[in-house]
Amino acid sequence: MDFVKERPLPVLVALGMLTHFIVFIRIKPVTHAPPVALVLLTAPFVLFFALCLSTNAKKLSSATTTTIWYTSFLAGVLLDMLAYRVFFHRLKHFPGPFLARLTQWYHVWHVKDRIDNYKHLNKLHKQYGEFVRVGPNMLSVANPAIVNIAHGQTTKFTKSDWYEFGRPVTSLQQMTDHTLHDRRRRHGWDKAFTASALRSYDSRITNYTNKLIQQLRQRIGTSVNAQEWIGFFAFDVMGDLAFGRSFDALETGKSHWFIDALRDNGVPFGLFSTTMWLLECFIRVPLPDSTNPMIQMVNFSNTLMDERKKSKPNEPDVVSHILDAGEFFSNPQEEEMLLTGDARLLVVAGSDTTAATLTHVLYHVARDPVIASKLRTELDEHDLHSDDGLSITSLAHLQYLNAVINETLRLHPPVPGGVYRKSPKGGVAIGDYFIPEGCVVLSPQYTIQRSPKAFAQPDEFIPERWTTRPELILDKNAFFPFLLGRYGCIGKQLAYNEMRNVISRLVLEFDIAFAEGEDGTRLLEETQDHFTMGLAGLQLVFRERKT
Repeated sequence: MDFVKERPLPVLVALGMLTHFIVFIRIKPVTHAPPVALVLLTAPFVLFFALCLSTNAKKLSSATTTTIWYTSFLAGVLLDMLAYRVFFHRLKHFPGPFLARLTQWYHVWHVKDRIDNYKHLNKLHKQYGEFVRVGPNMLSVANPAIVNIAHGQTTKFTKSDWYEFGRPVTSLQQMTDHTLHDRRRRHGWDKAFTASALRSYDSRITNYTNKLIQQLRQRIGTSVNAQEWIGFFAFDVMGDLAFGRSFDALETGKSHWFIDALRDNGVPFGLFSTTMWLLECFIRVPLPDSTNPMIQMVNFSNTLMDERKKSKPNEPDVVSHILDAGEFFSNPQEEEMLLTGDARLLVVAGSDTTAATLTHVLYHVARDPVIASKLRTELDEHDLHSDDGLSITSLAHLQYLNAVINETLRLHPPVPGGVYRKSPKGGVAIGDYFIPEGCVVLSPQYTIQRSPKAFAQPDEFIPERWTTRPELILDKNAFFPFLLGRYGCIGKQLAYNEMRNVISRLVLEFDIAFAEGEDGTRLLEETQDHFTMGLAGLQLVFRERKT
């Protein structure tokens, strides 16, 4: 005890090191971030008042002592943390930037200007290879073998605590427990996306495609931000199919505030996607709802679901099947938070991904008119014309149309940076590397789907690789824009139906070209990674088709 009294600073440094070794190494960053932050913020005040009361010291003296002692403790935590991450961490043998070993803020610093997570990862893979340590406990793997191992039906990988963000609000996507997720998926969601359910949505998809065509006809020959109008279409469709109500973006030509809020919130989400604990702490700060855009989104999602529960649509929608399945949680609050989260999931996942792919398809059509010509030829060969309404079912098996969509999804995946998984107990071997257990693993879709191991001429847009030139596909398992296995996108076929209908109608109705001064560079270079893609603009000119 005398040593402690005489030399408190070394003891406090040692205590800090011990705290990191016993506590901080073992906590879940997202789940435990708020209580840990609260303890770290309040501890110096508790120490200050304790010194004032126990020693009768003056406030200035107590404040000075508190600062020195607490700084020593934090120095110990930091010292042990850095030493552990550099010399003892289970990922120490993997290549990567030295600063990325020390802190996840290295990633944040490099994406802060462009919010281009997937491009940053792609650059790192070009520099360091297929396995790159991109954070203290985060590994990015661009070897195509990771796809089936981490995402296949029999995978032992689990979702990381990244998906714990925002609790108690949760959703089908955020369920990290395999059993709970599978049970929820069977609880109405599967029925909402059966073949018969999808056919029942066809008329509504066609209706909004017609509205899109009408709006573009009113703008014939003028420069149009195609990204914006495609976004209006995608959100209106999902609003109708999910909640029986449109966001009226196509009707008014104006974005709904909720759409804008989703996109605005995407910026911090993209910037801090690898430091999600920071956002978790932010949303726990007791601020008025009006100053917290994330809370506003949650409240509106709750409103959407409440209004939908009180109404009965003329035709069944996605939520019809979910509600008809009955309560999933017996606890009313848990059930409410689940429905709120699922409402947000439906809007974001059902619209952002479709809009991103359609916009990039139009980029390629404008860049190479031969694509539109081949699409029209295929439609003519099957006697499919715009004036007959283009049955969505009749478009499903058009090979070249599907090839154009698949090639777009390959080069421009809607979730380009990949999703967050945790390596399984006992670890897993991939090629010459062994990934230890408990590590966060990214499998960046943008990089993997351009891997020369999986695709010949990987950076070239060649739809024929999916039809007449299969030799250009070296590993078909590396194509996973909708993920695979139990966590594969349940709305995949709905997205394909929307895309087939819109693309076919647009190429039959219009000649599509870049507007003056546009070449698509802005779309390719300025689009941001918000987990889904935050698209930059694409100015196109739609003209009456020359037949």
